[in-house]
Amino acid sequence: MAKYDWKLIESEYLASNISQAKLAEKYGIPLSTMQSRAKKYGWSGRRKEIHQKSIQKACEKIEKSMIERLSSILCSLDKLAAVIDKALDDDGMFYKVLVEDKQTGGVRTKKTKVLNTKRLKEMSDAIRNVSEIYGAAEERDRRNKEAGNESELTIKVVPMADASGKKADVSEFDEYGG
Repeated sequence: MAKYDWKLIESEYLASNISQAKLAEKYGIPLSTMQSRAKKYGWSGRRKEIHQKSIQKACEKIEKSMIERLSSILCSLDKLAAVIDKALDDDGMFYKVLVEDKQTGGVRTKKTKVLNTKRLKEMSDAIRNVSEIYGAAEERDRRNKEAGNESELTIKVVPMADASGKKADVSEFDEYGG
């Protein structure tokens, strides 16, 4: 009776998608011997379990990466919103232009009597972009909820402060914003 390295063969079967027939051929083992060994030690069930765990770990890693990326984006959006708020509070904001200071080589702000339409357009575009990002997130969340898919990543938009500047209560949200 031939001696086979069953630990090696089992490990290869569990860690790959190779069929029992291919493994039997590769190691010169009769297929019926391979099948009875695999059945006796539950290789197929263990392989499915290992593959499911691998898929779950990959999904968790992707989800964590997405959460970190979305958190970074939302942080940037909060900063942008604060800049926009500050800019909109400045009555002369749209009557200012950046000019190069020939003496220092730096850049400074200069007030003009002409409306700076470029700055107005940039501000409008920034507001529209923030609105579209939040809107897309809310739409995706709505579709997931309608589909009954609670396992999908969701984004909750939580203002960090109200209009008076008072910090918002975010105690009901976990560390990922949900």
